Order: sequence, then structure tokens, then C-alpha cells
Amino acid sequence: GYSLTICDTVRVYNYPTLTGLVSPNPATFCNIGPGSGVALTGVAGGGLAPYTYNWYSSNNTYLGTGSAYTATAQGAYKLEIKDKLYDPATCPSTIVSPISVSVGVIPTVDAGVSSKICASSPTVALSGSVQNASGGVWSGGAGTFNPGNTFLNTNYTPSAGELSAGFVKLYLTSTGAGGGCV
Repeated sequence: GYSLTICDTVRVYNYPTLTGLVSPNPATFCNIGPGSGVALTGVAGGGLAPYTYNWYSSNNTYLGTGSAYTATAQGAYKLEIKDKLYDPATCPSTIVSPISVSVGVIPTVDAGVSSKICASSPTVALSGSVQNASGGVWSGGAGTFNPGNTFLNTNYTPSAGELSAGFVKLYLTSTGAGGGCV
């Protein structure tokens, strides 16, 4: 006797656990009218590509698919990510939750009152204010700001051309606004 042995090979592949994250989280946007919102971006890691992305509200209302979603309302969101290995029993999806979205406060800016100056003493004191922002920047003139255009209270000396023209328009713009409003 001879003995016949038949052999077969089984390969077992091991993949890292499926993970996910959303950026920004928490997120804030400035609601300035139609089209306002914040772009949320999901990123998957581990598992086995390709990945599918499903976005939901906090009460599990389906919102859309794809790695990016634009949230246009304040609230909590969640992202479900599945990979090629998805099986509810052995390789479940991963959930990124909560994704907190809030509406920021719109900055307000006050450049102060218009001023009249004499050409013989042309420097004007500017006194601006901003709310719901960390600062402001003056612009619009060809003259000089002293100590600088990023100081809300600063002095402005018009250029020779502005003195000759008889006027200059200066603008105060908010900077560093928190809450998604820039």
C-alpha cells in the first residue's frame, strides 16, 4: 500500500479594526442666509477599502452618502462607515458620533463717525469697535496708520493724493471671528 494525501491551503487575512473620524468636530458655521453651512468630512482608516459613508441626524434620519456632507442646521449628526469586509455579525460598521454643529454669532463692526480734518493738521483719530470677533483691520486708504492698521484705536494720516482729492474712505473689517463667522 500506497496512501494518497491531498492538501489544500486556507489563507486567513487579518485587517486592522475599521475606524473613522470627522473634521471639524465640533463644527460651527455662520448663518448668513441660503447656502450657509459647514462642510463635514469623514475619513476612514483600517478595514479594507472601498469605504461607504452614510450621514444621519441624531434621530437617525438618513441625510446622504459620501465622505463629505454640508450641515446647514444646528444639531448633532453621526456618520456610519462601512468597508469591503462589512458583515453585521463579524465586521460591523463604525459610527462617528456625536458630531456637534452649532451656529456662530455674526460679528458686528462699528468704524465710528465720519471726521473732518484740516490739511494743515491732517491726522485723524480712528476709534473702531468689533463684537463677536477677536479684532479688526483698517483698510481702504493710501495713507499711514499709526501705530498700525490692526489697532481698533489708531491714527490715520491721509496721503498727499487723498488730501488733494478731499476725502478718503476707510473700512474696518472684523478678524478672528469665532463660531464660523469670518
